Amino acid sequence: MSLNILKDEIKNKILRRCYLFFGEEQFVAEYYEQRLDVLIYGTNKVESGFKDVFDASVQTKDIIMACDTLPFFTEKRLVVVKDSGLFSAERKSEAELLCDYIASVPMETVLVFREKNVDKRLKLYKEIVKCGMVVDFTKLAHGDLLKWIQRIAKDHKKSISTEAAAMLMRYVGSDMHTISHEIEKLAAASQSQDISTIEISALSPQKLESRIFELTKAMGSGNVKEALKQYHNMLANKEYPGMILIMIVRQLRIILMVKTAIEQGMNKYQICQKLGLRDFMVLEAEMQAKRFTQNQLIEALEYCLEIDVKSKTGFISPEIGVEMVIVRYGMRNENNI
Repeated sequence: MSLNILKDEIKNKILRRCYLFFGEEQFVAEYYEQRLDVLIYGTNKVESGFKDVFDASVQTKDIIMACDTLPFFTEKRLVVVKDSGLFSAERKSEAELLCDYIASVPMETVLVFREKNVDKRLKLYKEIVKCGMVVDFTKLAHGDLLKWIQRIAKDHKKSISTEAAAMLMRYVGSDMHTISHEIEKLAAASQSQDISTIEISALSPQKLESRIFELTKAMGSGNVKEALKQYHNMLANKEYPGMILIMIVRQLRIILMVKTAIEQGMNKYQICQKLGLRDFMVLEAEMQAKRFTQNQLIEALEYCLEIDVKSKTGFISPEIGVEMVIVRYGMRNENNI
């Protein structure tokens, strides 16, 4: 069911007796669980403490008992079941014990299941579709994630440009928990109204994946000096050269796969589905793909393998091996500056 329906119903203080929240974006699922919590208990932490929260060890009888218990001090009682596995084949027989009960959950109870994965063929899933609400929290698209970052900054009385939000994503990744904590830190440290790219550069830890992106971007542009600077900064941060080489290979392989997919006529959505990549990763790879020919990428991957073997067998040091890759394929693209 659409997330928009859930938003509208919460806004209008409409509560269903049973919900199933599942999908990759557990941060958003947790957010809407909290919205239900506030709707039932308000902001009173004492009353919110009367809700029942179960984990993977839960038994069906415990869920039923909690749902049948009358609420204290409030009109409704919240029962939350997290990562129970009841929507998987492994606990199918136990889940079926709940199927007949779902339709008779008391009006005073709000039962919320939060799962990462579900089997939509199971009877329990179908029963909640019929009697309650099912919401699939899929990963946010690049544009939606940028807007979300700007909303979180606004919650902290700050603003952040689209450029700065995109930079933050490159630095810390797309995990929403991580981004939220990072914005909180940046907002506390910033002396101005805006969270700037300069502050992100100075205060936010840059993931190795992000630094590899900058390195291969410099290589593709023929900017060997910048690529070597990025590499030496990684070494100064105690990154192991062998791991840097592995990440360079990974990035080059992504660029090659995206380039091949584009030449086959695939659109961005199809590429994301086929390669299992976030859309902003595909966009970045697409930009880099323009700087390399397909043959250059294949040769670079083969050369990286050669360097890896030589470094592991003692013919060259790992540090020098990575430099050789950077110089060789940076120099080949110097005309692209």
